[in-house]
Formats: sequence, C-alpha cells, structure tokens
Amino acid sequence: MSKIKIGTTVYSTTEFRQKKIDLKTAYAIYEMENERLLPNICDRNLEIPLISQNELKEMCNKIIPDALHKLRRLLYNPNDVTQSNSYENMLFKELSHLMREYLLQEDINATDYQDVFNKFASKFKVEKFDANDFISGLRRQSIIEYCNNIVDMLAKGIYDITEEKDVEKEIEEGKNEMSRKSARAIIMKDDEFILIHRIKEKDGKKYEYYVFPGGGLEEGETYEEAVKREVFEELGITVNPQKRLYRLEEDNRDEMFILCQYLEGKIGTGKGPEFTSSEYSDRGLYIPETIPMDKFKEINVLESIKKALIKDVENNGKLENARFQDLSDMER
Repeated sequence: MSKIKIGTTVYSTTEFRQKKIDLKTAYAIYEMENERLLPNICDRNLEIPLISQNELKEMCNKIIPDALHKLRRLLYNPNDVTQSNSYENMLFKELSHLMREYLLQEDINATDYQDVFNKFASKFKVEKFDANDFISGLRRQSIIEYCNNIVDMLAKGIYDITEEKDVEKEIEEGKNEMSRKSARAIIMKDDEFILIHRIKEKDGKKYEYYVFPGGGLEEGETYEEAVKREVFEELGITVNPQKRLYRLEEDNRDEMFILCQYLEGKIGTGKGPEFTSSEYSDRGLYIPETIPMDKFKEINVLESIKKALIKDVENNGKLENARFQDLSDMER
C-alpha cells in the first residue's frame, strides 16, 4: 500500500482519500484550496480531497476540549516537556494551535503566528501578545503568564466550573476502589503536601479537586506496604511510612491515612495506568502537585481529613507529634 507524507505525518492513500487526517493536515489542504498556501507536490497525480470550512469547524469542535486539557497539563506539569523542546516554545506552539482552532470556529482565518495572536485578541477582547518578539527571543518568560490567563478564560467559557464537595465519590469513576481497604499517603516535602490534582468532566460540568496518593490493598498487604507501592506507582517517588494518622470508615470506604517521609525520586514520574494508559483518558487528568499549607486550607480536598491535618499542624507543630484519630464519625 502506498504512503503519503504531509509534513512529518504519513498517511495511507485510503486514509488520505477518506479524509482520516489530523487537523493540521486538513487546514493545510484548506489553505491550498483557497490559494493562501503554495504546496510543494512531488506526485502530480495525487488526488487531494476537498476540505470545507464546516468540516474544519467540526474537527475543531471535537479536539478543542482535549487540546485545552493538554495545554493545562503542560502548565501544571512542565516536567512533561522533553529535553529537545524548551518549555516556552512548547507553550507558544500549543497555545497558537488552540487559538487558531477557536478562530476557525468563528470563520476567521489567520496566516502566521502574529496574525493568529492579533485576531484572537481582537475577537475575544484579550490582551495582545507580540509573537514576533517571542520568536526573536524577547520576553520569553511572558508566554507562561499569558498562556495561563488565556487558558483560564477559555476554560470558563467551555465548562461550568464547580467544586465537587463530595469528592470522595469522584476519586475513581467506574472503579469501585472504595469497597475494599485502602491506604492513603500524607507526604510533606519542604513543608508542602504532595497531592494529586484531579480535573474531570461529568455531565457537561467540570470538576477540580485534590486527592491523597494511594489505593486499595492487595491480598496479603499491610497498609504500609500498600501505601509504599501505590505512591511509587502514582508519583514515582519512594517513601517511608512513619505512623498511622487517621482512619475513615463510612459509606463504601475504609481508608487509613499514613504519614510518610519522602525519601527520593522525582515527583511526576509515576507509571501507574491512570498516568500512562489511554484507557484512563475519559477519567480526566491526574496531576501531581506540591501544595503549601496556606493554599492547602483553600483547596477542594476531603474535608474531614483537611480539618484534622490543619488542626494537628497548628496544635503540634509537626505531624510526627500528632496522635492517631478515628474520623469515621466526623461530620464531613
């Protein structure tokens, strides 16, 4: 079967004729048809499919949520960027793609990077960004703040962002992990909690909350053995379980929260399926983060545990001095 190469992407002739192509290729073909792009065609007998504006808009509509999530993940976790690409360049490229997709939905075509940023700023009434300066090497760091502002604006437009108060029921959709005993890690590194930021969509709404790393006990495991295994799988770090701090048994949950000492490893290098498998893509984002105490008091995390932790830190100075508590009867 013959192949067709468009840029760095390779298609079979069947895929190409049936328009099973990515948005970048479709947009290039659309620009060729409208004589805004001059192609270098090696095979003059190649039949190039027609791409309409409506087809482009439909493709954009399908990929915009994923593209927005990808950019948010990049902002939250810059360690995802490979060494061959600078963080600022990756943000600039992904943001310009996202802006172009929004402009296409508004029947607005843009030529180069600066045209994309200018037309987006004009259409959506946001601050302009000098793409040419950035490309020339000026104001490189400014793309980070600008990207954060644009992503926050777009997210509010796409989703009804609400807090999920009953966060424990949202930890693992489609996986009844709470029906068995679980171990959760309370890890502090440089006076900051290590948590997992969950971002997911359900019934057209977006939910953001935090969970403590950990999971269910496997057959024959102790709580301490389970929490070491789960933390390494989810975060890519090794910990030393120090003491059991809290137990929470209610509804379908029976969880032990264990104070753990950080030993070594790079946070965010976990290989658990929720971080690496495409089968978990419909469950939203899992983003390891470090949270200082002042922010911890404000985030959406299991309320009973949050209250107990804040109180123990205030009363004891260090969690190592706190006494074990059974929080099963505590009002959430």
